[in-house]
Amino acid sequence: MASRQQFVAMAYSVVQNTEDAEDAVQNAFISGYLHLLNFQGRSSLKTWFTRVVLNAALMIRRKRKPIRLGSAPECAAGKSSKWMDELPSPEPDPEMCWAKTEALGVIHEVSAQLKPRLREAFFDVLRE
Repeated sequence: MASRQQFVAMAYSVVQNTEDAEDAVQNAFISGYLHLLNFQGRSSLKTWFTRVVLNAALMIRRKRKPIRLGSAPECAAGKSSKWMDELPSPEPDPEMCWAKTEALGVIHEVSAQLKPRLREAFFDVLRE
């Protein structure tokens, strides 16, 4: 079975960014875990999970917005600039924090329903 580094390298070939590649593999582990019951065995687990990693990397690349280079808009004296209001907050997004907590809860529930062999196979993939 391929190791986590090989999955990260594969994701990197799509997203061209180490952090995004790590995120793609992490997203793939979650997605793979959530959909493991749908695995029909028509291919090897490695082949199936490879496709999950590639799909996760493609989703990150699709969501990535192109970077526009240019100068900050100049504002007239006495007028406040609205572009500063559009900067993202450095604080964690409460919606994303809740989504993460909710996803972990679903993973816990689903793992309790898996057959021991499937659960063991999935966790073996996570450990590599």
